[in-house]
Amino acid sequence: MTVNLPVADQDPWDETLNTVLSQVGNQWVPDDYTMAAWSMDPALCQTNGTAMASGFLHLVALKIRKTVTVTGFAFMVATPAVTPVVGQNFIGLYDQAGTLLMSAAIDTQIAASAAAHRVAATPTAIGPGTYRVGVLTNAATGPIFLTSVASTVRPNLNLPLADLRVARQGAGLIALPGSAPAVNNAQASDKNIFLGLTI
Repeated sequence: MTVNLPVADQDPWDETLNTVLSQVGNQWVPDDYTMAAWSMDPALCQTNGTAMASGFLHLVALKIRKTVTVTGFAFMVATPAVTPVVGQNFIGLYDQAGTLLMSAAIDTQIAASAAAHRVAATPTAIGPGTYRVGVLTNAATGPIFLTSVASTVRPNLNLPLADLRVARQGAGLIALPGSAPAVNNAQASDKNIFLGLTI
């Protein structure tokens, strides 16, 4: 059996595909930062966020394109929390069904000065699909994470509740729920914060 591989600049590699591939090659991607996925390129982040409301599970959807072992989380604090409640601040990874797969405490990180943080968690293998990173904080004044655009609408443009990129669940939470199915999503005044999954 003979297998004919595509040759650059020849059919089926037309001019449009070659242009797309050259542009992709010039872009920074999560792999370049030892991450499996992120909510946005950190170079595009801004400090126009708002303080995270206490007791809510703030969720950001991430796309995983291949099987990978995730070792923790990445996020960037623009303004630290004021008087965080010890033992009530967490970050976690939820699968497509809403099951909590891994988590880590972030009391120290949200109270520290403005900085980028990486937090280790129990390494977890995940396959392709849509996952959600959930952040729960409880403080006198919540932390402000770096965000993308100032808009609270554009990240969820025309998406149904179950597919929101940025969502909120629960109220009065002091620990991450073991289950956070997407059907419980609510669209709130949350912005698309920078969150990443480290490898």
